[in-house]
Amino acid sequence: MAFRIRSLRAGARELSENPLSNSFFIYQTGNMLQTVQKYYRSIIGSVIMFFVLVSMLFFGVDFGGNSQRDMYALKVNDNEVPITDFYKRKRQVEARLRQQLGENYARFAPQFLKNINSNIVEDMITQELYSQFTSELDLVSSETQVREQIVNLFPAGEFSSARYSMFLSQTGTTAPAFEAEIAENAKNQQLLNMLEDASVSSEAEARAMLKDEKTSYDISYVSLDNKDFLKEAETPDENELLTLYEENASEYERPAQVKYQYVVLSPEDYTDIVPLTEEDVEFYYTENIRDYSEPEKVLVKQVRLKLPEKDQDKAREKAEAIRKKIEEGEEMDSLEDVEKELAKPTWKTRGTLAPPLEAAAFSIKDGGITEVVEHDGYLNILSVEDYKPTTPKELEEVKEQVEKDIKLREAPAFTAAKAEELYAKWLEGDSTLEDFASKEKLTVKSTDGLFTQVRDPENLRGLTRKVLSDPSLSRQIQDAGNKSLLIEIAEYKEPHIAPFEEVTAMVTKKYKEKAAAELARKRAEELFTELSEGEMSLNKLEEEKKYTVEHKKDIARAAFGQIPFLRGQESTSKVLAAKKGEVIGDTPFFDGTKHYIAVLTEVTQPKEEEIEKELKQKMKSSSQQLAQVLQMSLRNILKSNAEINVNQAVYAQ
Repeated sequence: MAFRIRSLRAGARELSENPLSNSFFIYQTGNMLQTVQKYYRSIIGSVIMFFVLVSMLFFGVDFGGNSQRDMYALKVNDNEVPITDFYKRKRQVEARLRQQLGENYARFAPQFLKNINSNIVEDMITQELYSQFTSELDLVSSETQVREQIVNLFPAGEFSSARYSMFLSQTGTTAPAFEAEIAENAKNQQLLNMLEDASVSSEAEARAMLKDEKTSYDISYVSLDNKDFLKEAETPDENELLTLYEENASEYERPAQVKYQYVVLSPEDYTDIVPLTEEDVEFYYTENIRDYSEPEKVLVKQVRLKLPEKDQDKAREKAEAIRKKIEEGEEMDSLEDVEKELAKPTWKTRGTLAPPLEAAAFSIKDGGITEVVEHDGYLNILSVEDYKPTTPKELEEVKEQVEKDIKLREAPAFTAAKAEELYAKWLEGDSTLEDFASKEKLTVKSTDGLFTQVRDPENLRGLTRKVLSDPSLSRQIQDAGNKSLLIEIAEYKEPHIAPFEEVTAMVTKKYKEKAAAELARKRAEELFTELSEGEMSLNKLEEEKKYTVEHKKDIARAAFGQIPFLRGQESTSKVLAAKKGEVIGDTPFFDGTKHYIAVLTEVTQPKEEEIEKELKQKMKSSSQQLAQVLQMSLRNILKSNAEINVNQAVYAQ
């Protein structure tokens, strides 16, 4: 083992992999299901269903007994991880995120879950690699370790069987499965502890790191902005400008432009052309019955106590005592020292209570008193009086809404078909779009002048780019989002280089900016030389030359980035190489628009007692950092030596 650790320290490296997502199966399956839904009662539906079933055989659905439960999400060496484990892990991540974000889940979840599939796959690969490696090392975890880790998931002194059960319910797992996962994590922690033991930072190393971190620097500097030299730049003659124009002609290219008239056909205006049958309505209602149901709800009463900043344990004891009184039959309305504005029975549907309160209330649907729930600075006690599950409404009650929803869903396709019909009719004659629209009682709009491809009419994003894709076609049919449009090009200008006369002012500005930049560079180099050779001082620059000198004091190495020109390892190295009173670097710094001449005016070393005070903690933290590097190196070495096969279907789930 010692040999392995030394090898890791010597060969630590970071590997990266970018697995490609594959959503083809999901997309194709979605299309097939839509087709089946449309024709499910017909002979055609039987034929289509046959091909769907045959197709599914190639994706792990074997009606002879094999199902997705038998598919693997990934295979590491000879060990297969079932795809059901992937789904379970994904549900757990989503449940924990829902618990953490609460009412903000819908708003922020898409951002957090953007790469959830690939992240879970990488995590599962890592866990499997570690599991196999710890098995090779014969590492085991005791029941005591598992129990301690579970108890540590809860705030100090707040673990209970009821709360543990609630936690398992919220995360969608069982006690044996969760405890097995904890046991594996405990073995991994043992591995990390071994790495930490092999990564002890010496006192000398920690002392040197602390000294570097706590050494502070005073830096003074002047800056020369290119734009401040524009007035000194000479105005060029016409020949010089013409030469610059020709050398940079591509900068003055004008993109294609188009002016067009258009008619918008919006789906919401054509819902009446969507045909509906009773079977369509019944099928849609059945498939989306949750949308037409009374949501799950509980009848709750609630009291709460303010959780003070001090004596919180005393407040919790008081809350537990009140909870016991309620359990023994005392009415909430008769309680003292609690806030009772919520003590009257109120129906609460899922999503209307704060997540911790909702989880507690819905975990005892059959009625009872919740544990004391801490939330938003209060200790809450809820009494569940009644429960109603999700209850579908009768079709007749929601039939009108179902029909409306179907029409809104199908309207874009029928609107597109209507647009094609109108477009074909328009092409049959010679009329302009305006005349044709008048006959068909359609509204014509027009762009406000010539548009480039990056400019569109309001709420029609990307339309001009599509029109410009074939400007030779004067009469077009296009789409923008779910809308269909008839379009007639009124004017078109090809891409071209703007004539010199049109851009003379721009060329002149470019010339002067270039000249000003050169003047600024030369002046910066002159000042740098004068300061380096002692012919000039910062005080003289400020007093005699009227330059503004900026002073940054007590800047630690980690904070160099606060100074605009000291970003990056190279500039940091230049500061560390300079001596007190010296100009920093071999040339002025330049950030693209400004030149900087900087002087290291002071270097302050930390006091020995300051280092001694933090030495032990630094030794510990640096050891932990090194252990993390070794852990990452171990993972990458195990991964590079393992045979790993990932079922691409998991990236599309």
